[in-house]
Amino acid sequence: MKSSSDLEAYVLSQWDATVRENVSAPHIVTVPIAHTVPSSAGNFNVLFYWDTFFTNLGLLRSGRTDLARSNCDALLWWIDQKGFVPNSAFVGDDNRSQPPLLSAMVRDVYNVTTDENWLRHAYPRLVKEYSFWKEQRSFPTGLAHFGHHADEKYLETFYNQALHQRLGMSLNNSVALKIGMAGQLLAEAESGQDFTPLYEQRALDVADVKLNSILYDLEMNLAAFAATVDEAQAAQWRAHADARAMAMQHSLWDESTGIYRGRNIVTGRALPIASVECFYPLWAGVATEQQAKQTRDNLFRFEERWGLAQTENYDGSGYQWAYPNAWPPSQWIAAAGLRRYGFNSDAERIARKYCDAQCAM
Repeated sequence: MKSSSDLEAYVLSQWDATVRENVSAPHIVTVPIAHTVPSSAGNFNVLFYWDTFFTNLGLLRSGRTDLARSNCDALLWWIDQKGFVPNSAFVGDDNRSQPPLLSAMVRDVYNVTTDENWLRHAYPRLVKEYSFWKEQRSFPTGLAHFGHHADEKYLETFYNQALHQRLGMSLNNSVALKIGMAGQLLAEAESGQDFTPLYEQRALDVADVKLNSILYDLEMNLAAFAATVDEAQAAQWRAHADARAMAMQHSLWDESTGIYRGRNIVTGRALPIASVECFYPLWAGVATEQQAKQTRDNLFRFEERWGLAQTENYDGSGYQWAYPNAWPPSQWIAAAGLRRYGFNSDAERIARKYCDAQCAM
């Protein structure tokens, strides 16, 4: 069994081994700004979007503000190129994004550096990213969903390869059916959960708890940044955040079970499987005190000896992002959300269970 200090020492020794810049390969987009990758070797050896948020938390905790800021700059560079941040730097992954956590990364780095010139550089790019989600990933209600902008050729290939291999989907289906199913499941890939039973393979139709919590956080961050960069815009961003919070309370809070659930806007039905992502509204601060308490009271749905399972136990299997699997981003978000509302002992217990499980591996 490894100790937590052994794991920390290893992580600290490996930061520089994960840095990439100007990589030249036919299957990788060349990013000209130094950035970290999720793994120094293997399949995840390129820049990924939402992974980088959690990497930055570790970098800042390790005193590597230089790398955390450079990671932000690499993602801001993507917005200059595309108007949004792609899923990853793999060629072809620019037909979707991932959970838009860049404003939170910029906030965390700015809180350390207090570099107003850098914030002025980041602000209009974050506004541009916000416009992407507002214009291309939103329902008329104002709530957002995950999606994609892949063409039909890509979707058919995605079905015949990834979906057939990973989910066992039949190759005998019609091209039209393949394209339709692939579109729904490519939207799951944009969520970062490829794949999950949560959306019932209808992610394009779902107003998502995690995404709308992150967009609320983005709106609040832009309001805070505007106070420094362009004070006249601050009230506008707060109004956007207030409107999203109201829409989330109306559509995504499930009073009958006391947790946030995504809602299929087409059918009007709340998603039946409870997900640990119900803690994102606590992390973002959009939950009321009572809602936070009720969400805490639902820990029993997810808590295991190894931490929090991604979903409650359900009738099915075969998905990465589902019971009984526990994923580190979800543990951190849940613990951070619990701490934000004062449930410190619960947060400590969850974090300790997950970390102890990793040390035992």
